[in-house]
Amino acid sequence: RMLDRLTPAKLWLLLPGLLLLQPGQLLALRGNQQIRTSVSLLTWPTAKATIQECRFRDLSNSDGKEFDVQVRYQYSAGNRIWTGSGIHPVYFSAADEGIRELCARLQKSTVVRIHYNPENPAESWLLTMDHTKSTLQLAAGLLLAVTGFCFVLGGFFAAPVKSSFAQALDVIC
Repeated sequence: RMLDRLTPAKLWLLLPGLLLLQPGQLLALRGNQQIRTSVSLLTWPTAKATIQECRFRDLSNSDGKEFDVQVRYQYSAGNRIWTGSGIHPVYFSAADEGIRELCARLQKSTVVRIHYNPENPAESWLLTMDHTKSTLQLAAGLLLAVTGFCFVLGGFFAAPVKSSFAQALDVIC
């Protein structure tokens, strides 16, 4: 019955909602997954690791500033020596110059604490970062999805669309 109320004019009202709803859902799901992954690291055991190498790369171009840190470290877990390079599961190069400071702190032979997967000690992560970016991504995704959902509902329950200006004035007067 609800689909019977859909007219071509109302379909145009649905379009913005659908265009906001899908990306919003994807953004929210991605942010949620990143937060869940970050939080799960806190339950993993820790080990001392020695930095073998840390490189800072400036990837800036005419579009803006972008920096990257690559690190390699060794740690002991499960009676074996492992080599890791994971900074954080949701780490990505950034425009934040604060990562230059990160590289400065990770000089060769520096001892740091890493988190490793107890079921697969080869998987390890150096940082348990704050979740600000992931939380903002989740919030933006939810806002887009809710806005899109409201547009979709509005498309279904909107008053009939008059085909001419004169008929539209009848509704107002």
